[in-house]
Amino acid sequence: MKKFVWLFIIIATSFNANAQSIYFNFANGTNGQYPLLDVQHIDFSSTDMQMHLTNGTLVSWNTTAIISYKYLPYITALSEVPNIAIGMEVSPNPSNGDVQIKYTLPVHQKLELAIYDLKGQLIEQREIGEQDSGSYTQQWHAVTKGVYLIKLSTEQQVVSRKVVIL
Repeated sequence: MKKFVWLFIIIATSFNANAQSIYFNFANGTNGQYPLLDVQHIDFSSTDMQMHLTNGTLVSWNTTAIISYKYLPYITALSEVPNIAIGMEVSPNPSNGDVQIKYTLPVHQKLELAIYDLKGQLIEQREIGEQDSGSYTQQWHAVTKGVYLIKLSTEQQVVSRKVVIL
């Protein structure tokens, strides 16, 4: 809890009006940089920091995974800063029921896939397990029409996408 309070105070009070990006160092030795123009808002809870991006992506980390961060007055080229975020695409969207969940892992990670309805009820959960960096695809067949949230989780972050089933 102390680390959470400390992290919240530091991020809330140290924002630099000239900053163009936020740069994170993570406990697993990776790092990531996000242009502030892409950050819609940042939410905090007792154990997680959630960064809502303007493209609808939700990136979430356990606060114990963040070693340090800093605001930068510039945006570093992507080739200079490894991206630790999981890439995920759901297609087709909207769908008639058969959905492909494509994702890219920047580093070796243990994964879990969960699908929720709009009431927050868990529809399906899959322990994908350990996977190396690379691109992968999972198939999902929706039985009922509606709007669903597909959530891909690692120990350090959560990425989610909405899918509409017609």
